[in-house]
Amino acid sequence: MEGRYPLTMSGIITVSIMNAIIFWNEYFMALIFLQSSENYTLGLAMDLMNSEAQYTNAWGTLFAGLTISIIPVIILYSVFQRRITKGMTEGAVKG
Repeated sequence: MEGRYPLTMSGIITVSIMNAIIFWNEYFMALIFLQSSENYTLGLAMDLMNSEAQYTNAWGTLFAGLTISIIPVIILYSVFQRRITKGMTEGAVKG
């Protein structure tokens, strides 16, 4: 399929990567559907930790958790950086 639709494949790959990053950071769906704190996603756990650390000095723990939660997104972006850039610019240049 790569040979028949070269512009389409890079666009589909770019949209898939961007959607994966957005779904990784999904907050409201998890907030609505997850009732037990044992099942919380990383984003909800960070929010719970933030509300608990608001009046205490637990900022180190919060920032360590935030650093751990952002690592998969950074790895995903760094692995697919060329594909994202190619998909964003391939259809914009005429020639």
